Amino acid sequence: MNTQESLSTTSIIVRSAGILSSKVDSETILLGMEKSRYYGMVSTGSRIWDLLSSPISIGRIIDILVQEYDIEREQCMAEVVSFLAELLSEHLIDVK
Repeated sequence: MNTQESLSTTSIIVRSAGILSSKVDSETILLGMEKSRYYGMVSTGSRIWDLLSSPISIGRIIDILVQEYDIEREQCMAEVVSFLAELLSEHLIDVK
């Protein structure tokens, strides 16, 4: 099973320990200590990262983004799950 298939709207997600993050203008910069890599997020990615400051379900993230942005729920779900799968593969988030 791939990473994306292991995520569902009921999955509880949180930032991984040891990830350093900082806001620079409208961008969120992350330093993943495990792989010693920098990552940059803008706009919606930054908003999702903010939401991950405490454990939250993927469904709740989608609910919030659908309210804040002009996006259909199905499209939002697909994009959020894809984005979170990428963060998970880079060990930037954990599934609880």
